[in-house]
Amino acid sequence: MNLMAVKRSPILFSLPLPQRHLNFNYLKDGIAAILALMKPEDSIISSARIEQLSVRKAFLIDGHPLYLDGYCSLLKALGPPPQELNLIDKANKLDPKSLPNHSRDIAILDIYSIGNRGLELLIDMRINAPDLKIIIATAPQESFLIDWCLALGVAGYIPKSTPKQVMLRALRKITRGERWTPDLEHQSEQDQALQTPKAGASMHLTQKEITTLKYLVLGMVNRDIAEKMHVTESTTKSHVSAIIRKLGVINRTQVFTEYQRINNPSNQFTRSLRKIQIRHSEVA
Repeated sequence: MNLMAVKRSPILFSLPLPQRHLNFNYLKDGIAAILALMKPEDSIISSARIEQLSVRKAFLIDGHPLYLDGYCSLLKALGPPPQELNLIDKANKLDPKSLPNHSRDIAILDIYSIGNRGLELLIDMRINAPDLKIIIATAPQESFLIDWCLALGVAGYIPKSTPKQVMLRALRKITRGERWTPDLEHQSEQDQALQTPKAGASMHLTQKEITTLKYLVLGMVNRDIAEKMHVTESTTKSHVSAIIRKLGVINRTQVFTEYQRINNPSNQFTRSLRKIQIRHSEVA
């Protein structure tokens, strides 16, 4: 018999254990009907519902062992343990083509602690596993970085400075199909219900656009991208225009510039770019 899982509740502890001759299904349905009037967090959750919200496979991708341990603890507090847990401390240890493509799978990714090419890894993950819920957990909170990640369709962006309980609440929302961003941390539950978009409801890049972006940041021209993707050049131009619009940039050059800033934070290109930006700010 598949008994349903229940959350801790004072009412449940006062109920006598069912006798052998009692039809437990009737008792189960009766309790569920009574507790349905209670707050959601105090009510009974069916085993099917728990299975729907639970994490099937988890991929924890972070270069710091302490954070990997912390994410493991968060997943334990989230609910039933994942069927499969993968700890990855380097980008080159993960093959995006081998990732499962299931809505109950999650990946927590720090694009900066796993070496360079963190954004490249994110793009490859989105191309190969579009239904995988990807959560960016990293230190920087620059708006352009958050915009890029959300445009790429991540399920959430959680700064590492986020308190544990807030991060746990964010993970719960993400497993329900909602999106989480830093601006939601200090909002009330009512405000979040009004303002939190469902994952996939905003200006996400489509799968074709993400693939176009992958080739665009490699410096390929429209003709070569079209040939690579087996589409017309006019279709590629449409994809590039959509990428520029959704990322909120001016042209494809700025797409490449911002990509380099995120993907290679320690390279000479980025250091030179930062010096130029500092000089410009001083003049201003």
